[in-house]
Amino acid sequence: MKVEQAPRLEELKGENTRLKHAVADLTLDNLMHGEAVEGNFSAPTAAGGMGRSSAPTAAGVGTHSIM
Repeated sequence: MKVEQAPRLEELKGENTRLKHAVADLTLDNLMHGEAVEGNFSAPTAAGGMGRSSAPTAAGVGTHSIM
């Protein structure tokens, strides 16, 4: 490598890093969109957990009772 090529090499290294990050971000976005389309996600509950805390039971009755 010639001395005058060193600055260009550094530019290319920086561009390569930037492009790798862009590909990683787009890949993550693509995976998240695919999960959303397939319905493979759960919304967080008010208590901070995942899923539904008051979903109907197997008998079709909710978990909360009214007295």
